[in-house]
Amino acid sequence: MLGLLGLTIVMVGSSYACTTVPGLFPRVVGWIGVGFFGLGFIAIPVMFFRRGPQLVINEEGIEDRRLKVGVIRWSDILSLSIGAVYSAKFLCVEVTDPDEYLSRLPRWKRSLTAATEALGFPALTIGFSGLSPGLKEVWAYLEEQGRCHFESKVIVRVDDKGISATFPTGKSEQIAWSEVKRVAIETNDSGPWGADFWWLLEGEARRCAYPQGATGELEAMDVFPTRFPGFSHEAVIKANCSISNARFVCWERSNAL
Repeated sequence: MLGLLGLTIVMVGSSYACTTVPGLFPRVVGWIGVGFFGLGFIAIPVMFFRRGPQLVINEEGIEDRRLKVGVIRWSDILSLSIGAVYSAKFLCVEVTDPDEYLSRLPRWKRSLTAATEALGFPALTIGFSGLSPGLKEVWAYLEEQGRCHFESKVIVRVDDKGISATFPTGKSEQIAWSEVKRVAIETNDSGPWGADFWWLLEGEARRCAYPQGATGELEAMDVFPTRFPGFSHEAVIKANCSISNARFVCWERSNAL
């Protein structure tokens, strides 16, 4: 709490300093900062006098009592992931119908969720400042309960015509075997929090992409050597060892044997 209070004082002071800089823009930004960060002088005392758990995770779902949206039911949760802005990390909760929960928020809080979405995060996010245990322990618990990864909720199907991937949101991608020009894997540095390994089957006009760990992934891999002669297992091994943003081509029609 003392750390948060100190940070609030620094941010309010820095924002106020901007109001003394010549020019309309820095003054406007400065006063906005004073108002925004000044809310900490209200929020921190409220946090100090709170009693009992502020975040509850049980068989029903996740309830952040600070958000006041009620229990976010497991049946409504599409995925959980970790978001970060600089060194601050928070739990991102993607749900099937965000408006159902956002409608319970005060109007001023709803405007803040728009800013959150503009940064590329879900509207519902849960911060862990001042909470114990912290995000690391909570994430370990969620992993133990099998709640973290959305990958298994992605359904991959293969048949004689082609391959398709259906996501929890209802979005579906499909491509015929005859259309596939390239099979590749893209990795990224979001692990272990995010889906850091993606299969890509690319054609001229469409593609089918899905993450490692998707339901049906192994069945798809079994047919790749038959459908794509010369398929490179070495590229798959290299991709599995990658922890950075990279692309590995497993097969291309021009290189097919």
